[in-house]
Amino acid sequence: MTFAIASDDGTHVAQHFGRTRGFVIVDVDGDSEQRRYVENRFTQHQRQEAQHSSGEHGHQSHGGAHGHGAAHGHSHQSILQALEGCSMVVAGGMGMRLRTDLDAAGIMACVTDHLLVDDVVQAVHADTLEHRADKSCGH
Repeated sequence: MTFAIASDDGTHVAQHFGRTRGFVIVDVDGDSEQRRYVENRFTQHQRQEAQHSSGEHGHQSHGGAHGHGAAHGHSHQSILQALEGCSMVVAGGMGMRLRTDLDAAGIMACVTDHLLVDDVVQAVHADTLEHRADKSCGH
């Protein structure tokens, strides 16, 4: 089983999937487990935040209280390609459009209350990871 956990630092679960700085990819094969961290160069939010912090934001407005203006792209194709091979993704929150796209790609989306990557991994191993649909964003 291979799954991804949204994480800004490799230790904590990111609270917004689209704004995460990266993903902890966990490969479990029997008793063997390997983890690697992949920087997020895929989601629209992260690219726009990187451009903004480097002064490349230009005249696009990301706008809105939750950061969703005219420039907010909803193409999740690149993140789906980046997570190919993962059967599940876990985050502290994610939008419904992403959850729908992940589902269509055969990738289970899980919104969790866990704050630490290690706790998510333990819950997956114990088959006790709970999905909190009520924590999803409506965008």
